[in-house]
Amino acid sequence: MPEGVVYPQQDRTALAGVLTHAIERYQQLGYAVTRQTPTTAVLVKVRRFSLVGFLLVGWWYAMFHATGRDETVHLSVDAAGHLTIRKA
Repeated sequence: MPEGVVYPQQDRTALAGVLTHAIERYQQLGYAVTRQTPTTAVLVKVRRFSLVGFLLVGWWYAMFHATGRDETVHLSVDAAGHLTIRKA
């Protein structure tokens, strides 16, 4: 929440509910929370090496996995309760 702005308790609870619901949806997809504030959260889905994938397509899979990045999602809720999702 912005500094110096005081939200009524019910508004803070509603904002937390919107963010919590979004976090739970992403956790079901395999993401883990790395940072969280009352109005923002950063979640990461780590790439996992698959031996089956390596055995099926070999060297290409190993190079693809080694050069890839983890998936990151930034969630934020504004004072009106609107959820913003940004994938990086």
